[in-house]
Amino acid sequence: GNSIATGIGSQTFTLSGYGSGTNASATPYADNLLATAGSGTSAGNYNISYTNAGLTINKANAYVIIGSGQSSTYGSTPTINYSYYSTASGTGGSAITTATTGTAVITNAPSATSDAATYSLTYASGLSSTNYSFNPAASAVNYVVNPATLVVTGANNSVAYTGSAQTNSGATATVNGSAATITGNSIATGIGSQTFTLSGYGSGTNA
Repeated sequence: GNSIATGIGSQTFTLSGYGSGTNASATPYADNLLATAGSGTSAGNYNISYTNAGLTINKANAYVIIGSGQSSTYGSTPTINYSYYSTASGTGGSAITTATTGTAVITNAPSATSDAATYSLTYASGLSSTNYSFNPAASAVNYVVNPATLVVTGANNSVAYTGSAQTNSGATATVNGSAATITGNSIATGIGSQTFTLSGYGSGTNA
């Protein structure tokens, strides 16, 4: 407690002035100790001296838990969601809500042009907070990039007989639901500079 028993009869002092703080700090919260004489104790009978110390509050550990079951489509910028927890497993502890600075660096994080595949993700670095040190979770989490969807739709055209071979044209295409540009027989996917060459148009001479 805060009671000092002097060992001289029942005389006591009450100790106060301990350093106190809330946030983590490399600088200790300094003591300003004071011994106050209790009932029946005369401070005049004591030469009181103090050696103050202090309280250092270190950062607590927080674990970056990447959400499971996340995915994106090739060509789209992935969004990787994560939260903070008091245990490395993400269970058996408590969620942590805290203001952070910096950007999380995720090991193996895919980009919009990363191949369609499964990526094993862990937190690496980048986040900071006044009261927490951020660490990777106990286990990596799989993130799936699904293949893009390319849909090519032919056009029904009608022409008059000319005596020469004629070839159809006018197909359209979409990539992930958005219109793609077809120039000649080249389909521009809109994903970087990636293209497909379109062939197989119907061709004939006679009516």
